[in-house]
Amino acid sequence: MQKSDCLLKLTGIHKSFPKTPGIKGVFATTSSRKEVLKDLDLELNRGEALALAGENAGGKSTLLKLISGLIPPEKGKIFSGNGSAPCKIRLTPSNERGFFWRLTLRQNLKFFADFDGILPEEAAPKISEWAKRLDFEEYLDTRFMQVSDGTKAKASIVRAFISDPDVILLDEVTRRLDPQSNAKLFNYLGEFVSSGKSAIFVTHSLDELKNHSSKLALLENGKIVLTGDTENKFPELEKHLQQNTSDKHSNEPPKRLEQEPRERNQNPRPRTSLTVAGIFKRASSMFIKDAREEVSYKFNFLLFLGGVLFSALSFYFLGQLIPDKTTAGLQRFGGSYFPFALIGLAASHFFNQAQNGISRKLREAQMVGTLEALMLTETPGKLSILLFSVYPIVSSIVIILLYLLGGWLFFDLPFSSVNSLSTFIIIALSTLPLLGIGLLSASFVLIFKRGDPIAYISMAIGYLLSGVYYPIEVLPKWLQSISQLIPMTHSLEGLRMAILAGKPISELGNIALILSAFGIVLMPLGYLALNLAMKKARRDGSLAHF
Repeated sequence: MQKSDCLLKLTGIHKSFPKTPGIKGVFATTSSRKEVLKDLDLELNRGEALALAGENAGGKSTLLKLISGLIPPEKGKIFSGNGSAPCKIRLTPSNERGFFWRLTLRQNLKFFADFDGILPEEAAPKISEWAKRLDFEEYLDTRFMQVSDGTKAKASIVRAFISDPDVILLDEVTRRLDPQSNAKLFNYLGEFVSSGKSAIFVTHSLDELKNHSSKLALLENGKIVLTGDTENKFPELEKHLQQNTSDKHSNEPPKRLEQEPRERNQNPRPRTSLTVAGIFKRASSMFIKDAREEVSYKFNFLLFLGGVLFSALSFYFLGQLIPDKTTAGLQRFGGSYFPFALIGLAASHFFNQAQNGISRKLREAQMVGTLEALMLTETPGKLSILLFSVYPIVSSIVIILLYLLGGWLFFDLPFSSVNSLSTFIIIALSTLPLLGIGLLSASFVLIFKRGDPIAYISMAIGYLLSGVYYPIEVLPKWLQSISQLIPMTHSLEGLRMAILAGKPISELGNIALILSAFGIVLMPLGYLALNLAMKKARRDGSLAHF
């Protein structure tokens, strides 16, 4: 391994969180926030293994998340690197949350390797090597939900190490490992820091504090109250911990070791530059992951396909009640109600997935803890959230094709005149405004967690006014005017003209222009809202709250 030039220094760090969760916490003032870290200073040099001790709920996990870049400080500075390059930092959390439970360990680790920018040909041998090193190679192809807590902890450790970080942060991971695995982990950690890397690990074990660290730090009341090399400071730390145990309410503050500050150049958290190929690779990884999860629920998948068939049959029989070419608004689409309704039914899946897909996947990621894990990779957080839309959109387009194919095969619908190019362009142009609404919805979920009104209102109004199941001509004139303000109205118009009337894109120019205008407005608006919501969630440490 090459020696890392990475150094870390924290000066004057303050961090607080809202005392009250939910909507009250969103508007929390300074007085209604709980201060967790107060004027904290800490330094980590190259080749050091720092053991961090402190009482429960004392801010140790918060400190590690702050160092990793997962949450920002309110005051103070974090200096990373030596001026030539910022350092790569990876965090192993204290619990097993942060993995996809229905995927195997190998599939999970490959997914996160893709999002960390590790080439597949490099990731695969690293995963196998680390699994062998920590004795869980036989479980690599077992679903995450089926392995023991200790194996889950090992997978979390491997996820952090395979990205070859400069600094590794371990948050009480050893409490879930057996003694043999603990010994192997600390043996490798010794090799890791000997190569010029650095490590911080949280522990309550005096043995680990004494025998596996080169430096100690004690966190109390939001401050580092004791720090120094292990050989000299362990007796003082041990005595202090014993005094704290016997007299929890002692008012005498412990002595603090003063350190001479060293100048560091402040660097942002490093990110590898993303290429088009890199984005495509991440998008394909997200799609494959979601597809695997979806088909793992085999019975639910079959029920969904059955629902598609029964929905189509219901509208077919309904169409028998409506004579052809007698209903206002159907003539320009051929006059028959069933083809009109079938496209509306198919497109409604697309609209629903494009608008709700991101917020639904985001909600799932909050609940299982994978959102924080994604935020720790090399992939920008907003891009990771945007990629939540890949599977919902692609799968909904497949459903549109299934509806059309079923209509042609089983109901003898006249789809021979379909203009494929026009259909593709209208779908593509419809995606942007719908994604913009989806990002607005995701922003709400990031902050409020549940009860998202944006997608609900958008879909409710869309179903009512945009002509999903009936032509907008049957609406009162004033509602027809309002329907023109809804992207779904123009998307449905364009799809029906392309599929049922075979119109070329040159004759759908106005629709394409309107959809483009909606996209130009809604996508930046959604991105801005997501950016603000992410800053708020990071500041409050609520990315994984649900």
